[in-house]
Amino acid sequence: MTDKEQLIDHLCVNQIQSYLNDGIGPVKIQIEQCVSSTNELVKNAAVDGEPEGYLLVAEEQTAGKGRLGRKFCSPMGTGIYMSMLLRPKLSVEDSLFITTAAAVAVYEAILQVTGIHTSIKWVNDIFLNGKKICGILTEGAFDMKSKGLSYAVLGIGINVGTKTDLFDEEVKKVADSLFHTEYDSNLRNKLIAQVWNRFFYYYQNLMDKKYLNVYREQSCLIGKEITYQKEQKNVIATVLDIDECARLVVQSNDGKTEKLMSGEVSVRLKN
Repeated sequence: MTDKEQLIDHLCVNQIQSYLNDGIGPVKIQIEQCVSSTNELVKNAAVDGEPEGYLLVAEEQTAGKGRLGRKFCSPMGTGIYMSMLLRPKLSVEDSLFITTAAAVAVYEAILQVTGIHTSIKWVNDIFLNGKKICGILTEGAFDMKSKGLSYAVLGIGINVGTKTDLFDEEVKKVADSLFHTEYDSNLRNKLIAQVWNRFFYYYQNLMDKKYLNVYREQSCLIGKEITYQKEQKNVIATVLDIDECARLVVQSNDGKTEKLMSGEVSVRLKN
């Protein structure tokens, strides 16, 4: 099978449930054929009082969302497009660790299910051979009473067998898929379950930050020269580390060291 052919398998609630580990907490799984955005629908469910553990998975999204308002291409039957409702007792500042733990969970799940080694691009992307194959978007609401999160919606999109000709020309330059040949017809169900197995392993003790070592080790940015945009200016810098607050530690060409927060910058590897 070539990358010009549709790679289709079928999502199944029972199959996903069968691969989930015992003790990760109640997970209510809903699968839809086509939605606008899984994140938007799960946010609506959160407002309506849905408890933690609601997982919405779609075969297709017509308005898939990425970070900084970008679109996420989500064609029918070839990817994993899912959002999980969480109700963590976290400050808004610490909510970054949800994304950090999720990135490690996706990295580990892909490796365990497929044997494919990927890398993590700070803060929320998974890369394969220099191109993005997964994006992670965490959105939430602030609770004025508790001064913390009312809820968080963790959205994950993985290009499993997406045909490259479905991407527009700009996206083709930066995005790819895990597979361009035939794969196990049950792979997406296994991968969905293993992502949440790994995520909830970390989420249960999120502030222990056990995932940070893997996050650093699998970073595709540490030691590399990058360009980041801050205050409408492009800055060239070298990535030195990722600190305990999951901030990117960089040194610019003038020798100045900065710690970048995910919400304030857009980072690109320098060609």
